[in-house]
Amino acid sequence: MSDTVLSRFKGCTDINAIRDTITVNPPPVAGLIRLDKFIAGAVFRDALEKIFVPTQFTLEFIQEMVGRSELYCRRMFGSNLSYKKNLYSESADGVMPICLTGLAGIGKSQTIAALFKVMPQPTDLCSDHFVEPVPIISHWFASARGKAGGKQLLMDFLDISSAKNLNQAKLLVECRKRANKLAVALVTLDEIQHMSTGDGAAKLTEVLLTLAKLGLPMIYVSNYSSGHKLMGRNSEDRHRLLTNPRLMPSDAPEDAAWQEYVNECVRVSNGLLDNIESRQLAYELWRLSFGVKRLAVQILELAYVEARSARRSGITINDLDQAYVSTAYTASRQEVEELNLIAAGQKSPRKDLVCPFELPPQARTNVVSISAERDHRVQTTVLNSVMTKEEKEAVEALRDEIPGLARTPPKPKRQPPISKPSAEELAQKHLQFKLTPEPRTPRK
Repeated sequence: MSDTVLSRFKGCTDINAIRDTITVNPPPVAGLIRLDKFIAGAVFRDALEKIFVPTQFTLEFIQEMVGRSELYCRRMFGSNLSYKKNLYSESADGVMPICLTGLAGIGKSQTIAALFKVMPQPTDLCSDHFVEPVPIISHWFASARGKAGGKQLLMDFLDISSAKNLNQAKLLVECRKRANKLAVALVTLDEIQHMSTGDGAAKLTEVLLTLAKLGLPMIYVSNYSSGHKLMGRNSEDRHRLLTNPRLMPSDAPEDAAWQEYVNECVRVSNGLLDNIESRQLAYELWRLSFGVKRLAVQILELAYVEARSARRSGITINDLDQAYVSTAYTASRQEVEELNLIAAGQKSPRKDLVCPFELPPQARTNVVSISAERDHRVQTTVLNSVMTKEEKEAVEALRDEIPGLARTPPKPKRQPPISKPSAEELAQKHLQFKLTPEPRTPRK
């Protein structure tokens, strides 16, 4: 029996298997030219939203969560005796949940959906303790959208009609028993920022602490704004809820994962983005979206509408720029500009855009260098476009003849360190100092 519970995790923590399982490559779009431009833009957007190219953070996060779930199963259901004992257990140690946080639209919910693909699928457990096989599952999922409190969330995990008549303490007992019977190894709470209107930090804290009392490994997905609410709670609540953060960063324009994502967008577009060089598209799309994939998809949809309005089917750089300044992108553009200012070191009152945790140095984006590189590329492109063929040949010949022009000036040579004098040298210098007459001070 315990073999069935533990063997379901076999191969689930292999990083290459995880990548193959969660990567989504949707088919290219087709026939958009026959549709109205706005309908075609919506179809194009739907296809882009299905793309999922995992980053290194996503792969490591999923690997960690699956590993934690397997360790929990080994501890709770490692033998037939421990499984039967936990069937009647009414108490559990509270856990410190893991907080998965990041900017809105960066892909947190997609990462959770990818995690569920890797987690073991439902199977039947045969035991002499039951007459019929028991269907066991590996995880529970709940959404806080529209929920009034922790009691309502617990009721979602039970399939008994009398659950609404139980108080919260009894619901916890029933949920623990049911979780142990089904060999549940992970519970995830998403969309905590969408709780009922008027719920503040106190209600949010109550919901999270209630689920933590189940004793299962737990993840809750939080935007930055919810994290700031929890930061304002008492220290005992912060210690329980904010000690295990996992910060999902936005991709940098030079990251291989971002380039791979852009290449996948080009493939799905089925020729709509062939007018733009792939590397240039990656930088421009990042600049207009700050690496947030939800905003990148919106930019591409609006750019396609701009191209169709100009009676073209292919998207150009000018279409991307027009989409960025369009009315439909106003709110998103303000966010991107604010994020650039924050990354450059300026303070912002926008709690939804400022991470409540201290970011590591490698997670900070150097917006200044990115803008400078873009300006240099633009200036080079403009200069090359206005030069004649003879001028271009002369410049290339000049570079070949005087390669030092492209090099930075050499650094000045460092003075060699002064060697340590020997004892004989020190004695000789001391004797020389003694024998040298002191200079007389002139009389005034």
